[in-house]
Amino acid sequence: TGTKSLKISIVNTDGYPDEIILDLINSAGVSIFSIAAGELTGDYEFKECLPAGEYTLNIEDSFGDGGTAYEISSDGVILGTIAGDSYLTDATITFTL
Repeated sequence: TGTKSLKISIVNTDGYPDEIILDLINSAGVSIFSIAAGELTGDYEFKECLPAGEYTLNIEDSFGDGGTAYEISSDGVILGTIAGDSYLTDATITFTL
């Protein structure tokens, strides 16, 4: 199975990146990567090599107005997206790497 490259692109379209809360968890429920409210100051990319498997990116907007778009890809193949206007409080992307 090995490892695969993962890229999570975060494009803040509402001008308030400090509202973003993220948690990337693996199929065992273990948090691989997280961002707390107040940690982001603009657009962001997370790049990492992870074991192949199923993952879930939990997204929360602490203000409740959405506005941030997400794209998850591996080796140029898009595995999941969320448009900034498609949620207000929270959203989830589940994908297989």
